[in-house]
This record gives sequence, structure tokens and C-alpha cells, in this order.
Amino acid sequence: MPIFDIPSNRLVDLSDADLRELIARLCEAERERQGGHRNEVRWGGSQTAADGGLDVVVEPTGPFISAGPLARRDVGIQVKAADLTPGAIATEMRPAGKLRPAISAIAARGGSYLIASAGANCSEAMLKRRVDAMREAVADDPNGTRLELALLDRNAISRWVSTHPSVAAWLRRRLNLPILAGWQPFGRWSSTPEGEVDDLICEEGLVFHIERRAPIRNLPEALDEIRKLVRDGTSAVRIAGLSGIGKSRIAQALFEPIGSVSALPVSHAVYTDLGHSPDPTPTGMLEALIERGAPAVLVVDNCPPDTHQALARKLAERPGAVRLISVEYDVRSDRPEETDVVRVEAEGSDIVEALLRRRRNDLSTGDARRLAELAQGNARLGFALAQAIPQTGSLTAFNDAALFDRLFWQREERNEELARAAEVLSLVYSFEVDGDEQPDELLFLGSLAELSRRAMHRHASTLLDRGLAQARNRWRAVLPHALANRLARQALRSIPFRNIADGFADKPRLRRSLARRLSYLHDCEEARRIVTRWMEPGGPLHGPAPDLQVLEAVCHLVPEDALHVVNAMVTAIAAAPEEFPHLDSLTRMIARIAHSEVMFPHACESLVSLAIAFDEQRASNADDVLSSLFGLYLSGTLAKTEARVQVASQYLLANDANQNSRGVSMLKSALRTGHWSSSILSFDDARPDSFGWEPRGAQVEDWFSRWLDLAAETALAGPVEVRDSVRKALSDEIDGIWRCVPTLRSKVNAIARQLHEETPWVEGWHALRRMRYLLNKRGSELSAEGSALLQELVDDMAPTDLSARVRAETVRGWDLDSEDDDHRAAEARRADRLELLGQELAASPDVLQAIGRDLFEHEGRPLYSLGIGLAQGNREPRRTWEILRDLYLSDPDKPQQVGFLSGLLHQLDESSPAIAESIRAECRATPGLRRIYSVFLPKGVLSEGEFENVVEIAGEAETAAWLLHDIAWREERELNDEQRVRLLRSLSGREGGAFLVLDALKMLGFVEKSSRDAWPKDLNATGMDAVIAIITNEEINSNIDHDMAETLSYCMRDESSALAERCMDAIIARAARRYGSTYDVERTLAELARKAPKIFLSRLFPDGEDGPSIRLRSGLDRDCLIHVPVNPLIEWCREDPTRWSKVAPNISPFTRGSQDNDEVREISAQALGFLNAAPCPEEIVEAYLGYLAPTSWSGSRADIMESRLKSIETLTNHPAPEVRHTIARLVPGIRARIARIRQAEQEEERERDQRFEW
Repeated sequence: MPIFDIPSNRLVDLSDADLRELIARLCEAERERQGGHRNEVRWGGSQTAADGGLDVVVEPTGPFISAGPLARRDVGIQVKAADLTPGAIATEMRPAGKLRPAISAIAARGGSYLIASAGANCSEAMLKRRVDAMREAVADDPNGTRLELALLDRNAISRWVSTHPSVAAWLRRRLNLPILAGWQPFGRWSSTPEGEVDDLICEEGLVFHIERRAPIRNLPEALDEIRKLVRDGTSAVRIAGLSGIGKSRIAQALFEPIGSVSALPVSHAVYTDLGHSPDPTPTGMLEALIERGAPAVLVVDNCPPDTHQALARKLAERPGAVRLISVEYDVRSDRPEETDVVRVEAEGSDIVEALLRRRRNDLSTGDARRLAELAQGNARLGFALAQAIPQTGSLTAFNDAALFDRLFWQREERNEELARAAEVLSLVYSFEVDGDEQPDELLFLGSLAELSRRAMHRHASTLLDRGLAQARNRWRAVLPHALANRLARQALRSIPFRNIADGFADKPRLRRSLARRLSYLHDCEEARRIVTRWMEPGGPLHGPAPDLQVLEAVCHLVPEDALHVVNAMVTAIAAAPEEFPHLDSLTRMIARIAHSEVMFPHACESLVSLAIAFDEQRASNADDVLSSLFGLYLSGTLAKTEARVQVASQYLLANDANQNSRGVSMLKSALRTGHWSSSILSFDDARPDSFGWEPRGAQVEDWFSRWLDLAAETALAGPVEVRDSVRKALSDEIDGIWRCVPTLRSKVNAIARQLHEETPWVEGWHALRRMRYLLNKRGSELSAEGSALLQELVDDMAPTDLSARVRAETVRGWDLDSEDDDHRAAEARRADRLELLGQELAASPDVLQAIGRDLFEHEGRPLYSLGIGLAQGNREPRRTWEILRDLYLSDPDKPQQVGFLSGLLHQLDESSPAIAESIRAECRATPGLRRIYSVFLPKGVLSEGEFENVVEIAGEAETAAWLLHDIAWREERELNDEQRVRLLRSLSGREGGAFLVLDALKMLGFVEKSSRDAWPKDLNATGMDAVIAIITNEEINSNIDHDMAETLSYCMRDESSALAERCMDAIIARAARRYGSTYDVERTLAELARKAPKIFLSRLFPDGEDGPSIRLRSGLDRDCLIHVPVNPLIEWCREDPTRWSKVAPNISPFTRGSQDNDEVREISAQALGFLNAAPCPEEIVEAYLGYLAPTSWSGSRADIMESRLKSIETLTNHPAPEVRHTIARLVPGIRARIARIRQAEQEEERERDQRFEW
């Protein structure tokens, strides 16, 4: 029996649904053969469907050729498993005695109506009687004679099946027929599990090399190109690449509507996997397909090279409509005859990560990502690693020997020497093959493998040819990591660990490379023994200065020993922390060690010690790491709730303020319901769950319940010093817990009431009110029960006694408790509340005495209106003042909020001016109050006497002068210029006074908004004196430089030669002390260049000197000369001909963009004007050409020089022949220099980029 024939008697074994699907598949195959599309076939079998009860409907929209059963364009088919007698046919076509409308519609279009009956086995006479019955059923239809009618019995259906191999393969699988075993139609060829999504993942990560085309990295584009090869190429296409990178799925996708080129016809596909022992063989199947002569695509998976060659030759001998696609883990670069080769390489991990996350819901996001990276685009390897995690506790161990053989040996002959070399080469993350490194790395590694250097080089090349290693310049690395790690494990078992440890100990680069490999092998005893030996005396990890890069890589292998090393380092460097720049490395190591639940308490102890020891050296970030370890998610530790609660409790209850503050930080982090940070997580090893423990469901509820308990216990009965901090931490997070963990709302309610009952908890009350407001504003809905519970809690916690209400205002943020979002209205409400509270406090001196210090020490918004209230209607304002005065003076050095004292005095100015003046007199006489005298000044214009007081106090060293300098510029003070000068002179005489003068004049200029052309000379001189004082005596940053330049812009509106000369002299003197550098006064110099160009130039280029008095070209090529207007520059040079040659080398010839370093490719107007005016243009051009090479740069120096040279070359059309000749003479040498620089850059870039590690 021909292999595609189906025994007709077996068709009766099909169910109605299977028979309908068979007829539909045949119609789809027929349409695809004719050049149409399978979507032109509709089927389903519902008698009430819109097709009028027809089982299969064919309505072509594309090309149509009359052939086989589909003789007309429009076809309707009734499918029946049972035989239909002539009488039954009439009933089927005319239910209730009337022709089906669907049949009548087909007749109107001149189509075909077929009945397919698997139960019918008709002779010619029987077939004629049935067709006659069909014709009689349509006789009364006006278009009945136009309708093509036919009945397909089981024999006709069987013959139709035999013409379509793909359908025959499907039917044989459905009927469990032995012939065509192992052959499939189009389907899930990539072994996607049933029930799993099989959609193609079109992420980045694959590279397709197709003949002579450029590599393709876009999967849909690659599919389009492969389809073109299948249709138009040599008839045979080979898809090759390492096992596991998705080649079978790619072959399947060729028949799916992905990309812009039409998919290959599904009905043409005949697929087998040679691993399934197909019958017939691929050769037999190909011969049968060729014999039929109909279009077909033979897909052979796991096809060895010899089999492919035989199939391709046979296909070439008999060209026709049959196409071959073979798939194989063959990475050899040879091209089989008569074959178009598509080589697929993995370049990234996105596809594998997506697959793992799709099929392995048990994997965390972090583990899926790491597995994909370790597998390096190999899905089969990624799944093998995932499968092994429960047994190995590692992301990089797999026990699938068959997969290893497929990847490593690739059907090649096994070679024990190659295996030994690969194992040793895998010990290191990367190795160098040219022998440029010292010691020679291949020679050393060969000694471990007992092989010569030449043999090691040969085997490294073999690994490269097999796609099991990557090359970057002179560097090699065995990849993927999962394979390298397996090989390295074998090497560690085969070579005595002492040989490895001692051999690598004195080779820094190789040692660090080995450490990176060992970091993946935390579950390997030999790896741990190597690290332990390195920690012995004389080893690279022993003593107070170990190799930190190595220690950080392997600390998790022996966490307890590593922590001892870290602690010893902390102790050793605690005395001189500024001399140790690697504190971040220590914190990262401790965080890695903290991943283990067993080591977690010890790691926290070390972090706390580190944070306390280096509290002032913020770069250690130990506190940030410590806080991250206690987050619900992204903690990086497997320590669960109870372990972390116990650690936090230990520090919260400790008898040490430093430890208490760390305990509060732990608690606050644990209570957080969002915004977790992953900055401390380590992805450089193979431990699962790098993100840390990820609780779910009831675990989350238990987490917050336990932390709420700890917070409540500490806030109610913990050390007094820590209670307020815990209450504050809980108030910061209580709203998130209420919203995110609804099952704990009753607990939150109970704890809030407990805290409030013990001491009014106004922070918590504000937090709940703010949450209620935001929920309402955002339209978030609470259940009726939750809303009622929240409202009741907020109402019950509302402060009632005076001290609580005052404290509620001092800790209150913006008014968010109403629907009024108007800022001014909110401020007015707050002012009203504060005034009323002030009145109540004035009437309750005992309460004022009790909470007064809190008013001074609170860190919230100003309480000015509270002071007004304290004076309103106060019958004993002096008594109120005395209480506040004494409270302030009890600790005057502590930073304090004193704005409400201003409110008190200002209100007394209106209600009791005599008392206000007596208080001011007292303040002037009391040193602790005199120094903040600005707080007590009246509003508005100062009296002459008051102004004199201000001038006198402003010059005193103890005075908080920053509170007084604004008097000089505020309009409501109405100072004249003489008064301003006096006040500013008084301020400038004190330490830091020059900065206050600068700030005051800057603000004065802003307030006046150029309302006058210039300031008087005394005011200008005051500002210039301040600038000079800063230049002479102070450290300057960019902000100060900006302020000095702005002050000069106001003080030099009418150029004063004397002032400019003094300022330039101060800058030159400063530069002399700093090796000529002026980087910190660039803006000041620029302003002098603009406002006093000739003085600037005369000081910059003094007569009798060969060069400038300061270094003009700073590290960023910012030249102050560009700010000199061109005409004054030319005029100054004309006064002395020698000046042209002095200035020219210091002029930047290029225009600048919006940023100081941006250069437009054209000569600047200043440079061009200077050149045109110069008596010696050739010298000027030569100086400009000398400016091409930047002294400091980012990116390519050669590119910058090339860009600048193009700007200079625009002068080749200059009218002066000297300019043109000079450019023509010098440019060739400059271009040669640029070429040398570019070559050196490229070599440096190759060396930098083509390494696997540093």
C-alpha cells in the first residue's frame, strides 16, 4: 500500500467531529495547493450556525483552479459519518420540505454542494441514485441547474486524503495506523507541553546568519528570509545551531503568520524527528513526495549531516515542488552541497527568560533571569538547570548527561584529552591565548591539565569551532556558563585542590578569574577548600589587606570565615577610615553573606558595627544596606519573619543609642508596603532566590502582624529614648498597611488606640486623616465596614487637650483633610488655627511652660501665627515672654524654631508697643538673645535708632548674621544706599561676611530689576571688596563663582578701572598659589572679560612676559578669552605689535554650543575677526591649528580633532594667500597625526571591549 493511502474501511471509526475536521483539512490543503489560504475554509458543524447548517464552507478570495472535489469557487459540504440513502438525502437537503437557504445561495453563485459520507461504500449505480436524489432536491430552485452536485463516499474521501501527505499523516495519527509512525502534520514540533502557551517569543537574543546576507537579529525578519529560501532557493534549507536554542520552534514558525512574507502552507508540512525512529525513513518519505509531484515541505529534525546530504542530493536529482528543511545541532562552518544554510546563534537571554517564566511558575523573577543568563540563550539548558534546583540548591548544576553529550561532543568522536583541556580551561572565567600576559596563561593551565601549551591552544580552538567558547581578540571564555561550571566541577574533582589553590595564589589576574568561576560553585566542597586555603597565613585572603575583588566573589562559599575576615578588616581600619576607600565593597560582601538565614544575624551585627564605626563616612552605605535587608521584598536574604524580627528587637531594646537608631531603621523598612530597593542584590553567583525570600498570601499577613506587634511593644514599653522614633516610624507606614493588608485593619485599629491612649498619637492621627483624604480624592473605594472603621478611628484619635492640639499642629503637614485644594485657603486655615491655639496657650501658662521647648525644637513649618495668637488679648504678655525667654535660653545653642517669637513681638507692636520695645531692649542686653536680634525687629521701615542697633549687632562675631543681611535688599525696609553700605560693611568685617554681602547684592539687583543704570561707587566698592575677599581667602565652588560673577555684573555697570584691576590682581595672585589654575573662578573671569576687556587683557598678558599670567586652557577647554569682545581685543593688540603673537595661541577658534564643550563646525566670529585684522595671518592660522588637540576630552580625541580641523579648513577660501598656504602646508601632517591617534584609540578600545573581565 502506498504510504499516503488510508484504508477506506477505517474512516467509519472517525467520530462526527473528527470526520468534519478531516474534510475541513482536505479543503484547506486544496486551497493552499491552488495558491489560496486556509482561512478561506470555515467549518464547525453546528446546525444552527450562520452557514445554514453546512459543515464545511469554502469561499475563496484568492486564485482559484478547478481541481478535485472543489470543482467550483464556492463550495458547501455536508459531512455525515453514516450512510445516506436517497430518501435520507432529500430530508437532509430539504428539512420540513424546503431547500436549505444555504444551498440555494450556493446555487445562485453557481457553486458546488457536496455530501461527504464515511458510511457510504457505493457502487457506480448506488452513487448515481444518490446524486439523482440530490438533483431532485434542488429541482424547484430557480438556480438548481447551475449547482454542481456530488457525493463523496469513503473511497473518494480516502483517495482525496492520499493526495495530501500532511493530512494523511494527521489522519494516521488520529486512527493509530502503523504506517507513517513518527511523522506529523503541522503542529507543536518543539515539544511544548499540552496546555501550555506555544506562541512564538519574538524577543531579542538570536542572530541568524543566512548565506552572504548581513546577520539578522530580528526574528520576524529572519523568518521572512528563510521562507524566501524555501520557496526560491536550492530546494534544501538547513537550520543549524547549538542544541536548545529553539531551532525546532523556528521551523514551526515558518508555517505561522509571523512576519511580512506569507507563511509556508500548513498543509504542505510533513514533519519528523529522527530521534523518534520514523517509518518510513526520511529517504522513503522524500521519494514518495517526489513521486506524487505535488507541493510539499519535508521537515526533518535532529538530522545528521550525512542524512541531510543524502536527502539534498536526491532532491537535486529530481527538482520539483518538494522542499526540504533539516534541523540539526551542527555548528560546523562547512556548507553542504545543494543547500542553503541558516546558522542560528544565541546572543542574549531574553527569549529563554520569557520561556522559563511562561512554563515555570515556581521560579522567581530573579531566578528565571539568572538561569537564562547562565544558559546564554539555550532554552533546553535553561530548563535542565531549573529542573535540578530542588536537588542541587544551585542555579548552575544540571545532571542531564545526554544533554551534556549533545552540547559538548556534538556527534563527534569522544576525546579524553579534549575533555581534560576543556575542564581546566573552564576553571577560569576567561583566559588569554597569545602569551602576552605574564605568566603565560595557557602554559600554566596546561600544566594543570598535564598538556603542552600547543595542545591547550588546539583544544581551545576546537571548543571555539563547536560554539562552546567565545573569542574576543586574544581572550577566550568557555560558554555557556552552565556548561563551563559543569566542566569546572569535574576539574576540581580531578586535580588536588592544593595544586589549584597554590598555583593560582600568586597570579592576580588568573586568581580573580578563578574566583569568578568559584562564585558559581557554592555547593562544591573542593571550591570551598580552595577558598579556605587562601585564607590561611600567606594566602591572598589572609590578613588586614586581602584581595577584596577575590573575597567579594567567593565570600558566600565560606560565609562564616569570610565574615571573620571582614570583621578583622573593620577593626583594623576603624582608626583611620579616611585611608580605606573600599567600604562599599565590605557592605556588599556582608550583604551577600546575609543571604543565608543562618548567617543573617551575624551579618547584621557586622553591618551595624560597620555603620557605627564609619558613621560620618557616608560612602560606606552600611545603613542603607542594613535597611534593605529588612524589606518585605528585594531583601536579598532568605531569613524569614521571625529571624528578622528577633534581630530588630535586639537592637531596638539595646542600651545604646546608635544600636537603637539601627533598630528603628530595620523596623521602618519592614513596615514598608512598597518602593523596595534592589541595589544591594547580588547576581554574580548561582544561589537560587537572589531576590531573597518572597512571602505570599498568609505569609505577608503574618509578616506585618509580627512587625506591628514589635512596633507596639517597643512604643509602649521599650526604652524611653526610642519610643518616639518607633511611634514616628509606625505613623509613616500605617496608611500603607491599612490599604494593602485589609485583614490587619482591626489590628491596626487596636494598636492605634493603644498608642493614643498611652500618649496622644498625633502623627498616627495625621497619617490616617491623610490616607482618608487621598482615598476620597482618588476615588478609591473602601468597603462600608472599612470606611466606618477608619472614620471612627480618626474621630476617636482627634486630639482634645491643648497640648495635644498644639503638638498636632507642629507635626502637621499640608492641609489635606478637606476637599479644598487651594493652597492659600489651606494656609489661611492653618494661620487661624495657630492664632486660636496661641490665645489658649497665653491663657494657660502651665501648658506653655510644659510644651514650650517642643515649640522651639520642632522641625516642621513656621509657627509665626502662633506667636500672634500668644499676644492677642493677652493680659500678661510680659509673663508669656518670660516663659518663652527662659525656655529658649535653657539651651540656646540647639537649632531652634523661633519664628513664633517674631509673631509675638509684631503683635505686641500693635497692642502693647511699650512692652515690645522693653523686650527688644532686654534682647539687646542679653547675649543669648542679642545674637538672634533680627527675630525681634519690627516690621517695615526701621527707625534710625533701630537701624543703628542692627549695624552694631551685625558686626559682632556671635551674631547670627545671616538673619540680618536681607535687611539690605528687602523693599519694605526702605534703606538708602548709604545705609546699605554701612550695614554691608559691618557684615563684611566678620567671618563669612563676604558671602552675605554677595547674597545681599545679588538679591538687591534682582529686586531692582535694572530700575537704575548703576549703583553708587561706595556700593560698587563694597561688592567688589567682598568678591576680592572671597578670591583671596576662601574656597570657591561653582555656586560661589556664579554669585561673584553676578555681583560683578551689577557693580561694574559703569566700568571702574580701579575695581577691575584689583579684582584681576586678586585672581592672578590666587592662580599663582594654584599652579596657574583658575577653574573655580571661570564665570568671574568671564564677567571681567566682558565688562573691562582692556584691563583684563593687560593683566592677562603683561608687557615683557612671553605668555599669559594664568593657565587659560583648563581641563574642560573653557577659555575666558572667548568672552572678550572682538573689537576691544583688536584695538588692544594694535597698541603693541608683539601682542598678536601672545594672544593668538590662547584664542579658541571654534564657536560654542549651548553647553561649554559643544563645538559647532565653524570658526568663531572672534577668531575670524582677529585673523582678518592681524598683520601676520600665517602666524594666527598656525596658532589656531595648534589648538586642534584637546587637553581633556570624553569620547574619541581623534573625532574631536577631525571636527576641529574641518572648521579650520573652511579658511581655504580665505582672501589672504598666507592663510591658504599655511593650511595647505600643515594639514597633511595634522591628518597623519589624527590617523595615528585614531589607530591608538581603536587598539585601546579593542583591548578594553574585547575582554570578558577586568
